[in-house]
Amino acid sequence: MRLTVGLGLGFVVLAGLLIGALGVYQSGLVQARQLNLLQTQLLRQARLLSAEAAAALATGDPLDADAAAKGLGRQFGLRVTIFDPQGRVLGDSDADPARLSGEGNRPEVRAVLDGSLYGVGLDGTRLYVAIPVESRGEVVGFIRVGDEIAPVEEAARQTLTAAGLAVAAAVPLGILFGLAGASLGRRPTVRILRGLRQLLAAQGGAPSEVADPLRAVGELIADLRQRVARLEAEHRRLEVALDQMADGLIIADSQGNVVRVNPAAGRLLQVDPEEAVGRSLIAVLKDHELAGFIRGFLDGQADAGPRTFEVGPPGQRRTVQVKVSQAAAGGDPGRYLVVLFQDITELKQTEQVRRDFVANVSHELRTPVAALKALVESLENGAVEDPEVAADFLRRLRVEVDGLALLVEELFELARIESGRPDLNLRPLDIGEVVRQAVERMRPLADRQGVNLLLRLGAELPPVEADPDRIQQVVLNLVHNAVKFTPPGGRITVSVERRGEEVAVSVADTGVGIPPEVLPRVFERFFKADRSRSAGGSGLGLAIAKHIVQAHGGRIWAESAGEGRGATFTFTLPARRVKTGL
Repeated sequence: MRLTVGLGLGFVVLAGLLIGALGVYQSGLVQARQLNLLQTQLLRQARLLSAEAAAALATGDPLDADAAAKGLGRQFGLRVTIFDPQGRVLGDSDADPARLSGEGNRPEVRAVLDGSLYGVGLDGTRLYVAIPVESRGEVVGFIRVGDEIAPVEEAARQTLTAAGLAVAAAVPLGILFGLAGASLGRRPTVRILRGLRQLLAAQGGAPSEVADPLRAVGELIADLRQRVARLEAEHRRLEVALDQMADGLIIADSQGNVVRVNPAAGRLLQVDPEEAVGRSLIAVLKDHELAGFIRGFLDGQADAGPRTFEVGPPGQRRTVQVKVSQAAAGGDPGRYLVVLFQDITELKQTEQVRRDFVANVSHELRTPVAALKALVESLENGAVEDPEVAADFLRRLRVEVDGLALLVEELFELARIESGRPDLNLRPLDIGEVVRQAVERMRPLADRQGVNLLLRLGAELPPVEADPDRIQQVVLNLVHNAVKFTPPGGRITVSVERRGEEVAVSVADTGVGIPPEVLPRVFERFFKADRSRSAGGSGLGLAIAKHIVQAHGGRIWAESAGEGRGATFTFTLPARRVKTGL
């Protein structure tokens, strides 16, 4: 009986303690929520008053800042403090600025001085929120607003008082009902205790009064373990997903400090994801325009995006689309800021290439089409009646049509190669023989131009794995290009030699040369260093040659000492490895 009463009283006391603990917890939760609500209101007020602070700071007179702070404090019933960019107090609604030399070291002020979007501080009687004051995109100072927290503490005290009353009422009633039911519950309790002793002493099966609760407890523990395991697995999957995201992601807390940076965002912004945690979001972004967009979103003056920005250090700038949002975490009254970065650099480059391609094709078609139109109109206006003039016009028509056909053919050729389907017929071949055949095909054209065409083949050239027709096409393009830009009496030297594990083919001329500023662009589609030159061509030959060489796993480049000093075009192909054995 004594044990039963003792257990009953113990449970009553435990229940009272639990109710009390719950009251304390609820009181703390009420206080946290009220403080968070007050913080949000103060942040809104600070952003509203920042324009007035900016106007006062713009005069450069500390007296204006002090007058503004005192006026705003009276108008809104808040404590208002205005700081300069170094954190020195210029004006305060409640005190003489000269007596507030230590205010710049308070946590809310230090936070904004370090680059946070805003800072929050508590001094025992007031809650403070500080934000930067901007003018024309630059930080010209800071404004801090504060309000009394007495109402918040009163709400918490009322909750705690209610919990105390509940404990005071529950404990006596629990004791009364516990004593009344002690005798009724004695026998089951005795059986349960006996069953526990039997179970612990391994003296046989426990009675059902013990076995059933123990079985339920065991099942509950097993279920909890499974839930914890599932949560841990889900957490790992989320971590992997964030790390493998192609888009960059940054999460900041309600104070504007970074809590998570995934690897993609680290690469885009050139920051270490682990080192960025705990730092100010603005300091991590290191971009004033992007920071202004995020501030505008938080102030309600800008939408969530997406907006396009250039990020990264000079020389490594990337074009990104940025979208921001806010989200609340379970049990956390604060809201997290989520910034998503989508790298669209390649997309923008592709779009620019498409525009350039359309513009270049239009330019290349305009001249021959205009010539065709003029010739046809001349024939229609009577030139067809003169046999000699008509024959000359027809010859010129044929030249223009052949040029258009060549342009279309080269466009199809380039499109096929760039699509990744160059249709190569690879086989072991003697590169020296392929180059010699190409040079002989071009010799009549060189002779007509009065250009001396030479061939130099190195000794013991290794075979290469290549498509002979494609490689000959490359050599023909390079030699034809050299003939066009080499004046009569000049020289073109085609040489083939082994360089380590590669075979190099070079076409060097003594022609007009290439200016240094355009040398890197000679392999671009439709590029011509000087469109006024009489030499024809679509501007696609070198681009086609580049793609053919690259499709073979080789390299191609151009060299020139400058205008009037000739040029050398070189491409390499991997030498074929010959298997040997005894």
